[in-house]
Amino acid sequence: MAKEIGVASTLKEQMLSKLQIPSNLAIEENARILARYASVCQTHGIVPIVEPDIDVVNGDHSLERAAEVSEAVLSSVFRALAEYNVYLEGIVLKTSMSVPGKKAATFASTRPEDIAKATVTALGRTVPPAVPGIAFLSGGQTEEQVKPF
Repeated sequence: MAKEIGVASTLKEQMLSKLQIPSNLAIEENARILARYASVCQTHGIVPIVEPDIDVVNGDHSLERAAEVSEAVLSSVFRALAEYNVYLEGIVLKTSMSVPGKKAATFASTRPEDIAKATVTALGRTVPPAVPGIAFLSGGQTEEQVKPF
């Protein structure tokens, strides 16, 4: 149906792991790949779903570290999107919430309010207001855990 009315979307996912933090070069190259993908999509009338998939499930990282990595990755992605002249009003950002790793000592005790605050802070610092929509991955949380959001 969507294709019939001239609207299409597509997804290109790039996985960045927190267990072994990628180098700045790896983050920047993945951002450029996403930007090239988004540019090609828009050239062909397709709405790109930009998904810098940050691995928030695995590891023993803290909530603060998750937010720090999210900010670094998203900043790089939006710099690259600007370099490739991607029309931000014509993308959907699909990203993860900032959550501690499942092996973190604080995983079970981290409150939804803290996750929400860390996530919104990271997004507010990096995502330009022109982006019309953000879709979230669960970050390894169960349906019950994400309901408060």
